[in-house]
Amino acid sequence: MAEEIPKEVEEALSEESDESGGKSKKTLFIIIGAVVFLSGGLLFAAMSFFSSPEPEDAEAGLVVEEAVEEEPEVEVKIDSFNCTNRSADPGSDIHVIFELWALVNRKLALDFKADLKDIHKNRVKQSVEEIIRGAQLHELDQDDKKDLKRKMKDHINKVMGRSYVAEILIVEYRTM
Repeated sequence: MAEEIPKEVEEALSEESDESGGKSKKTLFIIIGAVVFLSGGLLFAAMSFFSSPEPEDAEAGLVVEEAVEEEPEVEVKIDSFNCTNRSADPGSDIHVIFELWALVNRKLALDFKADLKDIHKNRVKQSVEEIIRGAQLHELDQDDKKDLKRKMKDHINKVMGRSYVAEILIVEYRTM
């Protein structure tokens, strides 16, 4: 004869099994949620780690600045120049006198001034003088001097090892 289990005990046992089943489902959902959260975090970290580095200017070998916030540019005086060009017009000397200024992002201006004064002053001056001495007659006669300005900007940034100069200003320009 089989022993009969009282109804109260049978109900208590069935409630315990339901509660333990509910706890295991809750635990399973928590574990799945944690795995999904951690895998998303790992995916974000991997994407950040393997993102492309700063691009390089292939021609000049310079690291191109990331787009610096649009700050106003400031004028920085580079130097005054007095050069002689003997190649633009064969048989005559053209004396070129001017002041050279650079437009530099406000955030980079102090670094530019320090590097120009302490490290690169003579190389920048030599580079600019070589450009003037080797310029063609039409470059010296251009109203806006855009070819000379472009060459000077490129050479100064190359000498400085960083893209400081956004634009070149040639002031008090005269030839004799």
